[in-house]
Amino acid sequence: MQNGWMKLTGKLIAGLAVVMLMIGCSSESPLSPSNNSIASNKGGGTNANLAAQVEFGSHVASVDVDLRKLTFTTNTEVVYAAADAEIVRRNGGSETPITFSEIVVGDSVEVRGNRQADNSVLADRIRVKSEDNGAEVEFGGRVATINALARTMTFVGNPATINVMPNAEVMNHDLQIQIDLSEIIVGDSVDIRGTNQPDGSILADRVRLRKPDALEDSDLEFESRITAIDYSAGTFSVTGRTETITVDASTIIYAHLSHSEDGLGKRGRGSDDAIGAMDTLLSFTDLKVGDSVEVHANFVNASTLQAVRIELEDLDGVIEDIQFTAAIATIDVATRTVTFVGQTWNGSVSATAVLTGFNNEPIALDNFQVGQLVEVKGFPGAGSTLQVVRMHKEDNL
Repeated sequence: MQNGWMKLTGKLIAGLAVVMLMIGCSSESPLSPSNNSIASNKGGGTNANLAAQVEFGSHVASVDVDLRKLTFTTNTEVVYAAADAEIVRRNGGSETPITFSEIVVGDSVEVRGNRQADNSVLADRIRVKSEDNGAEVEFGGRVATINALARTMTFVGNPATINVMPNAEVMNHDLQIQIDLSEIIVGDSVDIRGTNQPDGSILADRVRLRKPDALEDSDLEFESRITAIDYSAGTFSVTGRTETITVDASTIIYAHLSHSEDGLGKRGRGSDDAIGAMDTLLSFTDLKVGDSVEVHANFVNASTLQAVRIELEDLDGVIEDIQFTAAIATIDVATRTVTFVGQTWNGSVSATAVLTGFNNEPIALDNFQVGQLVEVKGFPGAGSTLQVVRMHKEDNL
């Protein structure tokens, strides 16, 4: 009996020792699975100090199956998949386990992992979002390269290869007639519709050739609000675009004016027609942060656009311009500033403002004087600033 009790006691002590040993092997132990994963994925060595967890989503730019390494198009992270990482593909509401080798360039993925000493990320979970692949896209641009025989093309400023399906609709949009792909040449403006492919290319089922007038001949157009502007550099940026937009002497900047029955000028979208008599030319300094603009621009490179024309507008449709008749209270020709009797506006006269005398003859700013009754038209600026685009002598003093 005593021998049996001693044997049982010995087994209990041995079991307790095993439990204590298991507890001692924490995640920071060189024997822990996570550190073995690091060694197996990054060429050996242990890393006992994993940093805070990292999570992000992006599209895959490169895949190294041997190193289990990923890089991304919109993120500078370098990711290594742990040997025991959970890798899944999401389809709708379900997830299916896949191997690392099934991840391809262009895949949209979500990554979760820990920051390593060399600033890379050791991923314990990678989820591929299949529904992002094959999503329909529509966009336009200027043709950079085209191979009609291979039925491929690229656009200026866009690295994606566009593969045109054999049965794709190819037509001249203006003439509404079917054309052959070989009729499209480098420099043409083209709209395409297609689907994103896993390798980052686009499979197009519709190609439309545009032959716009000179004012519409640009790689892209968009409406947005100015978020930053550098007058000395001739650059600005807008909401929703990552590029810096540049202007030069050839950039046309204007506001579209249309008269309503009450005689007030209106500033709105106007039309897509050529600039006409109801459009007022502006200078770059007439634009300001917060302005709504329609921009037609060409790609310079991946980070820069060159503005062809800019229309000052309101994205909601129409807002009132300011029009009034008042006497000049003060005028400073050097700074091109003017104030008016009975008005709180501080007028800033645009360099391209239309300045006219009694008979509508063009005159210079120094032809106006304090006390002169004038008819003024302008756009509200920051605070009480009025960007004056027209000033006309109303009576003869």
